[in-house]
Amino acid sequence: MLVLTNRNILSVKDKNYELGFGEQLSEKGPSEIRLAHATFNAKKWQVDIVPEVSLSKKTSPDLEDFPSYKEFIKLLTHCRSVNKHCLFYVHGYGKTFEETLEQGHRLEKKYNVEVVLFSWPSNTGGMAIKEYKNVKRHAISSSTALDNIFEKLSEYMKFKFDKEKLLGCNITINLMTYS
Repeated sequence: MLVLTNRNILSVKDKNYELGFGEQLSEKGPSEIRLAHATFNAKKWQVDIVPEVSLSKKTSPDLEDFPSYKEFIKLLTHCRSVNKHCLFYVHGYGKTFEETLEQGHRLEKKYNVEVVLFSWPSNTGGMAIKEYKNVKRHAISSSTALDNIFEKLSEYMKFKFDKEKLLGCNITINLMTYS
């Protein structure tokens, strides 16, 4: 499962370090998106964060230089090869990172789709009223990150557009939101 998130990256000393991401916004801000691959093996999650690359050496990097573009192409290639549709899933309020992985995994198994999960910090902990207000702010600021993802996805789909190839494509990209 491909994961797109604006959650904070955990350090070795953090609880649930092996999950890679925590319950707060990224230290770089709510619009900072990180990518990861999540696999469920032997009753536990393996989360591998996709490394960022330094594009500062190029004055105007090509679209193909971005890790997100490379991951998008890998995802589409995989979906075509195994004849699976793609489901872009955005979870709702009150979910830990691990719970969002579990939801995505269940969707993959139940509907035989490849899930791309957008996971935002929706369960920050604390007193109920304070947490709700905090999470509400996170939801509003995460909408910018989600909008940026959709803009990139649109760019990637138009890049090197080939109408004949598109007409022969047997997969769909679908959106599901939940709250």
